[in-house]
Amino acid sequence: MQKVSRTAMLKVLDSLANVPKDKPAVVMNALFGKGSLGAFAPLLANLDLLRTNFNRFADGKTGMMLLKLWVGGTARLKVSALLWLAYSLCAP
Repeated sequence: MQKVSRTAMLKVLDSLANVPKDKPAVVMNALFGKGSLGAFAPLLANLDLLRTNFNRFADGKTGMMLLKLWVGGTARLKVSALLWLAYSLCAP
């Protein structure tokens, strides 16, 4: 799953999104346990945004830049990296 994690995650979420509206909680509980409800609900509500953000980081350059800032950077650079990441994930 690690090599195709993006595809696998989107397939699972798309499948959950196609479950009848009164059953997603039951299906998620059966597949992933009770604690999964709070984690999956926001993802299901924002699938288009999730796809957009996956595409933003698909080239690998953005993620590597953030990783380098995080690992080798000062506290100020780490805060800048987090702010940039937060902005990029929220921007349309």
